[in-house]
Amino acid sequence: MPGQGNAQSTAPLSRSAHPDAGHGKFKKQLSLTDLTFIGLGAIFGSGWLFAASHVSTIAGPAGIFSWLLGGFAVLLLGIVYCELGAALP
Repeated sequence: MPGQGNAQSTAPLSRSAHPDAGHGKFKKQLSLTDLTFIGLGAIFGSGWLFAASHVSTIAGPAGIFSWLLGGFAVLLLGIVYCELGAALP
């Protein structure tokens, strides 16, 4: 559409850039980074979600405000990641 900026893709119209893609072959190895984040996910898990009740008994309304402020900060980070994902697909 005219006036919408340059949203044209310059990539070729191929199914995938990787020659083995779509043939059901995955690499059966994990890097150190993969293992690190799997381990961190197992350690932290969802336990931090249950901390809200503990914080509310100690800090009262200020604890709720801090969770809302933290949620807003995470929302801003999510928006940044969406923009980066759209700019650098």
